[in-house]
Amino acid sequence: MDNDQDDLFGGDAKAAKQAAINRIIERIGPWLERAIGALVLVNGFVGTTEAIRLRLVGMGLEPPPDPNHDWGAWTTAAIKREKLIPTGRYGHTTTERSHNRKVPVYRVRA
Repeated sequence: MDNDQDDLFGGDAKAAKQAAINRIIERIGPWLERAIGALVLVNGFVGTTEAIRLRLVGMGLEPPPDPNHDWGAWTTAAIKREKLIPTGRYGHTTTERSHNRKVPVYRVRA
């Protein structure tokens, strides 16, 4: 199956997703730069993005304006900038709200 194919309704789901992420990044620019810069505090840490976020907030990083969307944009930007390196492993989320989902594990390279 081709993962780049248009969705059933004729739109380009990948482009729509990227456009939404770009709007969020534009809105949270200063916070995003602080949050990516804060990765130096956990350089070398290996864990899920949830575990990385919890550590950063625990170390004093202010939470983003809209956590439901902004952390996703942060993750996308950090991966594109090669600050979060996929390990090929998976782990489970730990907060009650995240429902113990199986998610990728990353190594922080700040």
